[in-house]
Amino acid sequence: MFRRIVFQTHWLLGITLGLVLAIMGVTGALLSFEDEIVDALSPSRVARPEYGVALSPDRLLQRIREQKPSAVVGQLRLWSDPSHAVQVRLQERRGDGSRQKAGNDRGVTYVNPYTGEILGSSAGGAFFSFAEELHRFLAIPAAAGHKDSSVGRQITGCAALALVFFAVSGLYLRWPRNPLSWRSWFVLHMGRTGRNFFREIHAVAGGWVALFYLLTALTGLTWSYDWYRDAANTLLGESRDIKRALDDEKGVGSGTNEEARGSSSGKPLDEKGRNDVDFDERTGSMVPRRPEGGFEPTMPNASLDAIWADFHWVRPEAADVVGLSMPRGGGPIRVEVPLLGGFHDGIMDRYFYDASTGELLRTDLTEDRPVGRTITGAMLAFHSGAFLGTPGRALVMLASFAMPVFLVTGLLLYFSRRAKRSALPSVVSVPSGPSLGGTPPVHGTETLIIYASQTGGAYATANLTASAFNAGGMPAKVKSLASLDSTDLKSARQALFVISTYGDGEPPDTARAFARRVMRQPGALSSLRYGILALGDREYPRFCWFGHAVDRWLKVSGATRAFDTIEVNADDPAAHATWQRRLVPWGARFSLDAELGPPPFERWLLMDRQLLNPGSLGGPVFLLRLVPRHGPLPQWNAGDIAEVQPRNDPQKVAQYLTARGLSADQIIAGHTLHEHLSVSELPALTNLPIRAEQLFCELRPLAPREYSIASVWRDGALELVVRQVSKADGLGSASGWLTAHASLADSIELRIRANPNFYRCGDRPMILVGNGTGIAGLRAHLRNSQFDDDGDHWLLFGERQSARDAFFQEEIEYWLACGTLARFDAAWSRGGFHRRYVQHVVKENAELIRHRIDMGASVMVCGSLQGMAPAVDRALRAILGNTLLEGLVTEGRYRRDVY
Repeated sequence: MFRRIVFQTHWLLGITLGLVLAIMGVTGALLSFEDEIVDALSPSRVARPEYGVALSPDRLLQRIREQKPSAVVGQLRLWSDPSHAVQVRLQERRGDGSRQKAGNDRGVTYVNPYTGEILGSSAGGAFFSFAEELHRFLAIPAAAGHKDSSVGRQITGCAALALVFFAVSGLYLRWPRNPLSWRSWFVLHMGRTGRNFFREIHAVAGGWVALFYLLTALTGLTWSYDWYRDAANTLLGESRDIKRALDDEKGVGSGTNEEARGSSSGKPLDEKGRNDVDFDERTGSMVPRRPEGGFEPTMPNASLDAIWADFHWVRPEAADVVGLSMPRGGGPIRVEVPLLGGFHDGIMDRYFYDASTGELLRTDLTEDRPVGRTITGAMLAFHSGAFLGTPGRALVMLASFAMPVFLVTGLLLYFSRRAKRSALPSVVSVPSGPSLGGTPPVHGTETLIIYASQTGGAYATANLTASAFNAGGMPAKVKSLASLDSTDLKSARQALFVISTYGDGEPPDTARAFARRVMRQPGALSSLRYGILALGDREYPRFCWFGHAVDRWLKVSGATRAFDTIEVNADDPAAHATWQRRLVPWGARFSLDAELGPPPFERWLLMDRQLLNPGSLGGPVFLLRLVPRHGPLPQWNAGDIAEVQPRNDPQKVAQYLTARGLSADQIIAGHTLHEHLSVSELPALTNLPIRAEQLFCELRPLAPREYSIASVWRDGALELVVRQVSKADGLGSASGWLTAHASLADSIELRIRANPNFYRCGDRPMILVGNGTGIAGLRAHLRNSQFDDDGDHWLLFGERQSARDAFFQEEIEYWLACGTLARFDAAWSRGGFHRRYVQHVVKENAELIRHRIDMGASVMVCGSLQGMAPAVDRALRAILGNTLLEGLVTEGRYRRDVY
């Protein structure tokens, strides 16, 4: 629940403040290298070294006053580089007595150090001023002298607080199960598409920049809120209130210097003036900057040349740049020089001179400052990354430029989430068995078509049969055997049963209650006329056993069999054709090209094949990714099944043809003999000669193989999880073809079949239980929940080794982080002292399972029919009891897709 609240708050703040943060990010990135950009764009910064000796400070001031009589000099920046111009901050008076900045919008003018000639301002001043207004105030106008309380400042402050939340909550939501795995944090899976690709960028790239965003947000808040700055100063031992109290005790005012606004940021000589705190000349503390229009710089009585000479005597070491700030409000002249070897170029040593006498009053050296003041003085360096030098600024700039990426991907995920309901196909709800094909006529005898289906085949055939009856003008009603009782059969006059046998003679899950409750004793059905289509798999000894069990029960109940039970093995077209012929006398009408059996296979492209368990003790397991060769991607639901047409090993086919003495290229019925053998069961080899035509007539097609679809259609591709099966004569025909013999971009014959018996029951939380490749069907449901942004599910999964067989571990960690999964439990049967299987995990969590069932959860089981599924079923019956578990089956809250 807490994770869901965090997630909802995360996206709610994202859609409300994301645009503000994107603007702040882009403008902050542009400001990161303002000096370098201006240097490149401003040739006026380059002076003319042929003039020889640079002018002294007093002489420079005189030349500036001669050219700008109405201007007042606030600050000089003198460079040791002989080709670098002097930077001067000027203020000029308007006709009404008000002051304005001279030079560019940043208040900086450039002067030739050899002639005193005013060279002009730098390029880009207006642009960077506007960028800064956007960055700090969103360029929203504020009352004169009250920018600190402007609406724009409040909005950007809220955005900075939100950025802190985004960074912390983002790390929390995607916290991997193995936080020490760098791949879980930083690897971006570029193979994903659509919504998953956007989510991947949003989550993984967010992890890349989270620490940078925390740094910039936590430092940026010092310019947004006084309370935050006061708390930071107090925490660092630099309480502003304490400094003010000391000033009051001394009876000393705080003579501020507007040109020193950058002192708290670590760049006191910076012409940008981006800071809201000033340096107190008397106490050496940081105080709030006074409103604009405060103390005006004045010309000192003392000689700047004398101060300049004294400074070089006190500080003989060379410096790249030295700043001289004029006195304001009766304060001293301040000389500032960057500390040589400082961890960033904004660490300054300061020297204060009396404006009247030129006497050195005191010094403020970095080595004498407490750690707290050093940190507060470097706030802008931390904010911009400058404390790590140019690489640090570059990293912060890149992270800032990435801010719109999170806005765009977040909005795409949000709108995708909003649109997901309308995008879902209509078949997403579990069918209840209504008749298809139109409104039946009121006359005639209604045919009751009853199905018992495990994986959807019988359900599809029953609905197609109903369509044929409706086409013939005969009423028909489709109903599941699970919802049938003796009253329904007693009132019916004719019924058709389409009955699947699950595995080796088992009834489908939904039919188990009927078999135990109704079929245990004969019914009174003497007026019923019926026919049965039994579906099964000849690989099992008890082929179509449950269909025949229903037939026996109907016979002893007195019902009349209209025709012998028709057995269907896999896709047997002959059996389906027989079923159609038997139904024509009942009033069903089939078109000439109608096919009651499964639809034809489509051609799909194998786009990717990834080994999921290298080095495993079990067979290799592969994740396959397929897309249609022609046409758009069809839609399917979580729980549906992909039927694949197997193909024999090409080498094995070639060897068989050689042993038979036949040509692989001989054409029969439009295809080569090699093609026919590729999709057929290979007849036994004999010493008797055989012609190609005779062999062709003996061929039986390979039965399709069913695989639980491991993805949802919104993933942009159909994904399968296939274990490579090894036999005495080679690999299995289906798994071998998919995992070894087929090359990437080869065509795979595949069709999708609806499997409503493994659809999720409403929006209930799921307890997902599976082993091995059964993770496929469970993954599809979790992917669907991920798209739908719902969660609170529980995954119990079993395999051999945690180090080798942890399928989709990164996805599971993400589902845990975003709330799709509330819990994940794994059972590993190898590598420990005791073999532990998933049924053991079920037993160990009996109380929690019972509680979740009581709260409305459903159980979904996917995996092996031999071993896992019966063991889990027994464990659930021991926990819940037979009555409750069968009730869950009837409600659709206990569903299995096992093989």
